[in-house]
Amino acid sequence: MGVTLTQRFLYWTSMLSGCAGYTYGAQGVWNANGDIEFKGGSANWGDYIWKDAMNFPGSYQLGLGKKLLEKYDYLKLEVHPEWVEPHWNNSNRISPYCAGIPGKIRIIYFPSCHLLNNISDFPFKKVKVLNIEKSINYKAFYFNIRNGEKVWEIDTVSPNDKGEWIIEGRDGPISTNPSLEDWVLVLESK
Repeated sequence: MGVTLTQRFLYWTSMLSGCAGYTYGAQGVWNANGDIEFKGGSANWGDYIWKDAMNFPGSYQLGLGKKLLEKYDYLKLEVHPEWVEPHWNNSNRISPYCAGIPGKIRIIYFPSCHLLNNISDFPFKKVKVLNIEKSINYKAFYFNIRNGEKVWEIDTVSPNDKGEWIIEGRDGPISTNPSLEDWVLVLESK
């Protein structure tokens, strides 16, 4: 598992589980390594100084997440695992995480299949966004958490009579997401 994938997973699962903030850390950042060689302890992860470590890909990608969440008043986000199925639970943390503000925003994080031991266990072949308010019109897009681009923009989310928006696998029954990497799906009220 790549370091940036680990950073993204920890960031998004924390932020959509009620965490009020998150700090990026890499050796050089967390130990405030200056322009001298690191000499402390035996568990050295590298010789990076903070000026370099703060610009690693993980820092950039978590910064993209911060910018997205700041658009939606993230301190008011409420944890809503019941808004998506499947969703994470104590025995399966590699499933979607969801938080939002009722009637305004829903943010769903889909972990990467690379976190699974067996790709056939990939749970995102069919996803239901649940409990969509009948009086609210939503638009949606996938947010690429690796580069900050919006993809697969949907002008109108069309839930069924039960308030469910069912997303089937695109280009075959593999995944509802644009790729098997980790993604964020955003539903915004119009």
